[in-house]
Parts: sequence; structure tokens; C-alpha cells
Amino acid sequence: MLKEVNIVLFDTVQRGLLYPFTQTRAVADIRFGILTVKERWELIAEKKVETLTAGYINSAETLIPGKKLFINAAILPNTELLKMLDELRPSEVIIYNNHIIAFWGEQHQFISLEDISNARFNKVIEINTDAIYISHPWHLFQYNDTAIRFDFALLTKGRQSKNIPDTNKLISSENIFIEDSAVLEHCIINASAGPVY
Repeated sequence: MLKEVNIVLFDTVQRGLLYPFTQTRAVADIRFGILTVKERWELIAEKKVETLTAGYINSAETLIPGKKLFINAAILPNTELLKMLDELRPSEVIIYNNHIIAFWGEQHQFISLEDISNARFNKVIEINTDAIYISHPWHLFQYNDTAIRFDFALLTKGRQSKNIPDTNKLISSENIFIEDSAVLEHCIINASAGPVY
């Protein structure tokens, strides 16, 4: 379903807790794992997504009109969240630890960060399993391993790694993915503790 809808990644007023990373960029533009938050959602949705952040950062990009799915940029997607997003209906909101995670809305130039509260929804749906929500700078490092593994699976699904020349030494080659444009000679790649992209 995410491939059929327009998505807006929104920041909340709590974006200030992620300073200095959010001083000059939206939460969606922070690189966390292999990808930025925005790149991750664009791969999942297989289309461009928009962002809603502080007014001095928001770009004047052309907005796609109509109903949109608003998703909190600070949440790392997982299987449960993606299923919940598919089932989300208008007038419902998904929350996690009192953070609004997703809801349906109209064009986002009419929604400000201060307007986003669960009081405007008829039904509140809670994420009951552990999720990763980035609310402090150290979370970017604390949960980076999980984000790398998620991104690695997302980027490599159904794809074949470039053949790696024999001059290289590989450890756990099943966890290594090399893009066609990469050039490797006489390298040691140790993926025994996790994937290498």
C-alpha cells in the first residue's frame, strides 16, 4: 500500500533534542545506518517522499496535492510498523511511547509541527512491541547496528553483489554486498560481526 500513497516525513517539536544534527536539516535528512531516513522510506515506498520540518529549513519544493500519509521521521521502520501503516484509516493515529508516529492528513503546508497532537483523532493505535525511536543524539550511535542491518536487507533484497576479485580477503562473504561501481583490490573485508555494504 505504501507504494500507492504520498508520504510526508514529519518532525515534531522534539526535534530540538537532536541538536546539533537538526540545526541545519530535517530529521529525515539525518544519515542513520547506511541511508538517510528519507532515502530509507523512498526505497520502501519506491517513490519520492516529502518532509515537514521547521519553517526555516522546509524547502519550497512542489507539493503533491491530496491526502497523504504522515510518518514521524524519528521512527525506524520494522515489519510491525509497516503492517500497521497498511491498515491505518483516516481519523486514526499510531503512537509509540506517547510519540505520534503516523496519521492521514491533507497537504502539509496547512499543518504545522505544533498542530500535531493525538487529540484530533478518533482512535489511537499503540505500537506494543519494542521499536526504535530516535529522540537523542546518542540514539544514532546506540541503534546504528540495527539500522545498518535493516538498510542492508532493504538495499540487497533480490540483488546480486558484484564479483569480488581474488586479490581481496573476505570473512563471512555472505554478509558482504559490493555495488557495481565499487573498485576493490587487496582489501580485507571482515563481515563476521555484521553486514558490509
